[in-house]
Amino acid sequence: MDWRRWTVRALAVLVFVALPYALRHFCLIQNLSDGIYLATGIAVVLYTVETFYLRAIAIQQAETAIRPLLVSRIEEVTYEGHLVPSPRREFVLRNIGHGPALFVEIQAFTVRTQHKGSVRVQIDPVDLVESTAIAFPVLKPEPSQVGGQRPDPDELVRSLSPPTAPDDCEIVISYENIRSQRFESVVRMGRSGTRLLRHGPR
Repeated sequence: MDWRRWTVRALAVLVFVALPYALRHFCLIQNLSDGIYLATGIAVVLYTVETFYLRAIAIQQAETAIRPLLVSRIEEVTYEGHLVPSPRREFVLRNIGHGPALFVEIQAFTVRTQHKGSVRVQIDPVDLVESTAIAFPVLKPEPSQVGGQRPDPDELVRSLSPPTAPDDCEIVISYENIRSQRFESVVRMGRSGTRLLRHGPR
């Protein structure tokens, strides 16, 4: 018999035995039956509160079970089909949550490159990133307002990697769960390393 069962028994004795006698002793009730009725009402209220609390916990657990969490990272990816497969560093979206991420959008961001200055980067939306899976969105640099050559994908990846990045930037990612609830993740990438700054409902 665990401590919870002893606690329930002690509370039952306190509410249904000690409370009626105490109320009668102080002349707050006329007979013990009134005290028992009062104790029953208290027990019903406590049971209702506990049931509501347990239901709230169950709802929270259910929400967590389907909630995605997307982060952007630079990862080494090995492409098969080559005579000598070699890893290649790529910009990826990884879903570290428990549910699929739907209708993923990444806000345009500015990254400072080593040789071509600051560049505005666009990324096309992604329809689906399943739980524990990764997506490979394409980094699309916008044309420079002052002309000049745009950086290639490899240079953009180097500009987001800690060993070679000149500066930091923030990546804002928004996405939905299967209940059409919108969430947002903000990830810092660049010179100081990759770090999830915040996440939650949008």
